[in-house]
Amino acid sequence: LHTPTGIYKVKNEYKIDLEIPMDSPFLEYLLNEDDKNIHVTSENSEEWFGEDFSVEDVGDKYKTSLKFRQGGEDPILTVNIPSYRGKPTCEFFDVKNQPSNYDIVQPNTELIGIVEKSGIKFYKESLTGEYDFHKIKVFVPAEQSKLPRGYMFNEEDGQVDAEEFDDEDEEEFQNQDDDDDDDEEDD
Repeated sequence: LHTPTGIYKVKNEYKIDLEIPMDSPFLEYLLNEDDKNIHVTSENSEEWFGEDFSVEDVGDKYKTSLKFRQGGEDPILTVNIPSYRGKPTCEFFDVKNQPSNYDIVQPNTELIGIVEKSGIKFYKESLTGEYDFHKIKVFVPAEQSKLPRGYMFNEEDGQVDAEEFDDEDEEEFQNQDDDDDDDEEDD
């Protein structure tokens, strides 16, 4: 999935917007859940609200969790990121399956995750399905090179200025070469 927004905060709640591909089974699941939410609410309306609401009545008040956009763009699903005392409790992982902080999720990031339907949220005049993220794996593009940033050429002879390339950079560059060798062995 793709997030155009990354994680953001509304009041005291963390949220993330996800683009749901039009041809995905996940979109079909979400639409089926909308229908299920309407029917379940209608069937339980007497117990929940003390009044019997038809499927049509509930359908009129139901707001899908999806935001359909013009021009055939993929719809957006806003998902909650559970938190405790102002900190997200969702687990985040990088491309190497290592735990990470929530700030790894930036706008225009590709990710996968475990989403749970948390229930139906009732407002004064409407209702909607609610979803929570519990685990997110972010696919951050791998760095193309471990060379240090910045200008490294000596204008006089066109050579790399060795003084700018310190021991730490050399060690990182060596590790990158070792990782590349390991990748070739895996193939």
